[in-house]
Formats: sequence, structure tokens, C-alpha cells
Amino acid sequence: APCSSMGIADVEDRRDRWDASLHALISSLHEKERPVLLMGDLNVTATTSDYDIRSMQRALTGVTCSKDIPASHFPSCKMWERNNFTKLLEIGAVSDCFRALVPTPTSRDFTWNQTPKHRACSLGMRVDYLLVPPSWLSSLVPDLPRVLTCSVLEHVHGSDHKVLAAEIQ
Repeated sequence: APCSSMGIADVEDRRDRWDASLHALISSLHEKERPVLLMGDLNVTATTSDYDIRSMQRALTGVTCSKDIPASHFPSCKMWERNNFTKLLEIGAVSDCFRALVPTPTSRDFTWNQTPKHRACSLGMRVDYLLVPPSWLSSLVPDLPRVLTCSVLEHVHGSDHKVLAAEIQ
């Protein structure tokens, strides 16, 4: 997904077009009763529990801020991005697997500023998702794939994103 990085001209228009295309594709597959599994960096924090505002302020300014910079100032935290993501989930074809299976995670961050201390302290935001058909999250629907677990592999390094893993039966 395109990132709404600060200072990029027409980013909202480009992101809206990308989101609209993704919504149309997922809607089309859903109408054809084709299951959709989407995994990756969607460059959006779905809720306020998906980021640590203090660490984001520190990443932007290099210091702990004495005055608050609103979350809406940061890429991936803009209300229009969240609204587009909510609309995607409202299609009914996909659910946020991690949030469904881990409603109160011990770490809310999958990606962070490149500062080494941020990873060690788990300061950052959650922009990586595994979206699956809602029926895959239910044990009440027989003869369909089922997501058994969805977790963050904390020990895997090599990127500014933590690895999201799922076990599907």
C-alpha cells in the first residue's frame, strides 16, 4: 500500500485510488464466493491501540516532545486512511486475523523507526496485517480452512518490520 509520507504531493489521491482498486478487487472476489487472504504492509494503523504516539513524536523530532504532535500528523495514522481500512473490513470478505485472535497483544508494534532502541523497547506502530475470510476464524464452520494461531515472531530480525506468522489448518 502506498505510504502517506509527509511532504509527498497528491499522496491522498494516490492512496485513495489504490484503496478503491483493492476494495473493488476484494468485493469482486467476495461476490464470486472466492476466499481472500491478504497479508502484508497496508500502511495504516487501524485503531489508536496500534501505535505509541510518544515514540512516533520522538522519531519525528529526535527528542521526547514537550508538546503533543497529533497522531493525524503521522503517516499511516490519518483518519482518511483508517476510514478506508474500515470500509475494506466492512465489505465482509476479510477480517483482521491478528486482532481477532490476539485482542490485547503484549506488543502493539510491528514496525518502528530505524533507531535501534525503538525495536528493543517495542516502540512503533502496527501496519502489517493478515486479513482472512471471517469464516476462517470460526471453529463453528466445518470443512473450511481455519486459522489456529496468529503471532508476531519477536526473535526474527533483519527488517524494520516484525514477522507476522499464522498457522492455518
